[in-house]
Amino acid sequence: MKLSDLAHLIKKINYSSLSKIILFLSLSLLCVELTYRIYLFGINAFNYEKVNSMAVFTRTGFVRASEYPGVLYELKPNLRSHFKMAKFETNSQGLCDKEYQIKTDPGITRIVIIGSSFSMGSGVEIDEIYHSILEERLNSGLSGKRYEVINFAVAGYNLDMMLATLRYKALGYEPDLVVVSLTPFTHTSFFTLEKYHQPYQVHEKVNPFFRSFIYDTLLYPRLNTRRFKYKVTETDEIEARTRKVFRELYELSKEHNFKVVTLGLNKDPLKRDPYDLEKRLSKSYGFHFIDTKSFFINYDPSALAISKTDGHPNALAHSLFAEALYEGLSEFNLLNIGHGTY
Repeated sequence: MKLSDLAHLIKKINYSSLSKIILFLSLSLLCVELTYRIYLFGINAFNYEKVNSMAVFTRTGFVRASEYPGVLYELKPNLRSHFKMAKFETNSQGLCDKEYQIKTDPGITRIVIIGSSFSMGSGVEIDEIYHSILEERLNSGLSGKRYEVINFAVAGYNLDMMLATLRYKALGYEPDLVVVSLTPFTHTSFFTLEKYHQPYQVHEKVNPFFRSFIYDTLLYPRLNTRRFKYKVTETDEIEARTRKVFRELYELSKEHNFKVVTLGLNKDPLKRDPYDLEKRLSKSYGFHFIDTKSFFINYDPSALAISKTDGHPNALAHSLFAEALYEGLSEFNLLNIGHGTY
């Protein structure tokens, strides 16, 4: 055998071995990814639509640019889809809620919720969100009084965007009570406005089905820890912007004759209280602050999340939020309010 023939044979064997190694590694990684998906989602790991529902909210195709100053983006109307594995629907006004008339009938007490992903109901269906549970409980009472609890929350909103939503959208529904829903992440989302172009440019829709959940949920957060924290030097700006929102909220409440409740959604009572500033501001402006954490003392936090890698509140957590809100409204005697009762 010639030397050239031997070299050719060795090269052929090497290429063949390399191809087999690459194929083996690819199949192994695919099996690991599939096993991890089954661990996360069970049988839904094979459901194309539901796996795609795990996209970042602004890349789901559910939002559009808003015409209102400061709102930035809003939900599209009449959506029928899934988000974080649960049914996701919006009404004709682009609210994650059932249909309501903009002008209410006499005798109905209206409560509006402004908030972000916890209140929008990420990973739960509309009738499982705390505002729906609260409305059902209020209307099941023996007093005969009727209530409407309307949800204006949108994932990713900060206090600036919540206030703009109240000013340009929710006030048209003539609320008697406004619930400002806070999460432990409300402060960090203050910088949402700086992340996007104005006017808002809709992000391209993504398909997580073809992405790696091992990378997205395990590796990426660890490799980009700075991305998920705000700088210490930004705390002064956070406080200034929070104070500004509360001042303008107070002015709106006087101008449009509604009461204000600030709701601290907290499902882990062992962690540091994230709402010290909001509690102080609420007291100074005469708002009532309701903290939900005492209702979660006897629960394991892992049993209150929608999935193993996503801490958004599940249906059980929402039922406890609803209970806390109901008890707080009762304690502060805010269930008998209505137009003309101030």
